[in-house]
Amino acid sequence: MARALMALGSNLGDRPTLLRSALLALDRAPRSRLLKRSRSYATQPVGGPAGQDGFLNAAALIETQLPPQRLLDELHAIEHSLGRASAERWTARTIDLDLLLYDGPRGRDSFSTGDAARLSDTPVANEYPPPGPAYSSRSRS
Repeated sequence: MARALMALGSNLGDRPTLLRSALLALDRAPRSRLLKRSRSYATQPVGGPAGQDGFLNAAALIETQLPPQRLLDELHAIEHSLGRASAERWTARTIDLDLLLYDGPRGRDSFSTGDAARLSDTPVANEYPPPGPAYSSRSRS
């Protein structure tokens, strides 16, 4: 069984409901279950067009038998089911699910690039301390 850490965010629509729906979908994903979630945090958007509404963010830790790419495909399917449309980078969105860490039989992989690399600068990071040197050396550059 692998463990995976995801960041969740929403700044369009009913943000609390969208986060709850995404967490429920993560728990119902094939061969996966939600282990823990952070509180929700309101944050201002970083980058992107001016005038966007603030984000509601959270983090989730799941246990899964899905390999990393299959899990990433599942996250994209959840985003699509909750109304996420492909749009310009860093624009407002109903839901954003980022796979940050995957620690499984094949080893630890960090998916922290772009927006997700800023996780260490958010209040959510305090609830999920870095799991070890592999995380800190890859995502804090």
